[in-house]
Amino acid sequence: MPPFFNMLNSPSFRSKSLEKDVPLHLVHELPVSELQSLYDETVETIRSIDHDVSQAEEFQQSAGISPDEDWLHRAKKKRKICLDFAIKASAALRGRSGISFEEAYQKRLDEILCEELNPATVDRIKKEAKELALDDVGRN
Repeated sequence: MPPFFNMLNSPSFRSKSLEKDVPLHLVHELPVSELQSLYDETVETIRSIDHDVSQAEEFQQSAGISPDEDWLHRAKKKRKICLDFAIKASAALRGRSGISFEEAYQKRLDEILCEELNPATVDRIKKEAKELALDDVGRN
């Protein structure tokens, strides 16, 4: 794949804290202070999207109306893009050499679960699994 291909198709994040557009393929080139700001901003944006989706789902359920699939699709796509930026910024901040396979696997699993399920549901499942595991090893 030619190098210009990535440049043309790379998503950008319009950072309010940095006051500029940051292409995904250039995240690793940001200074540490900008990486931290970008990471914090993307994580906050993900939380905001999750909150908005949750509120919309609650309203639609209580009102008895069908979900706006187009809006939901756009929200999930924006969340995925923000997640990609958060992952890139996080990796650039800590350096790739400091992460084990188990940590990388767990992080990716958590990301996929949060994409597919409500984050509150994921937290509840993790808590239940932890309690069951503690029971299994006799620590509860």
